[in-house]
Amino acid sequence: MPTILEKTDLLRLAQTLADREERTVSTLDGLNVNVTSYVGEYPAHKHPKAEFFLVLDGELDLEFKGRIVTLSKGESIKVPEETVHKPSARARTLVMKIEPADFPFEKV
Repeated sequence: MPTILEKTDLLRLAQTLADREERTVSTLDGLNVNVTSYVGEYPAHKHPKAEFFLVLDGELDLEFKGRIVTLSKGESIKVPEETVHKPSARARTLVMKIEPADFPFEKV
C-alpha cells in the first residue's frame, strides 16, 4: 500500500492483476479503496452497507432485480446497502471499488 504523499497509478496497478483478483490500494476512515479485475459472472449478493464502483477499463454489467445497468470506462454507480446485485463482465474489466473494510458478502 502506498505511504503518505505517494501517488498511485490505479489503472497501471489494475492492469497487473490476475483475472478475478482484488487488491486494496488504500484505506480511509474505515473504507477500503480496491482495484478489481472482473471476468465472467458473479453470484447475486448484497451487503449491509453501500458500495461504490468506478470502471477504469472495459464494461461491467450490474443486474438489479432483472434490470441491467452497464458501466463503461469512466462511469460509476453507488449500490445502496442491502441492494441485491449481480456483477458480470463479458471481457476483462478493471474496476475501482470503495467499500467498508469489514464488508460481509451475503449470497441471495
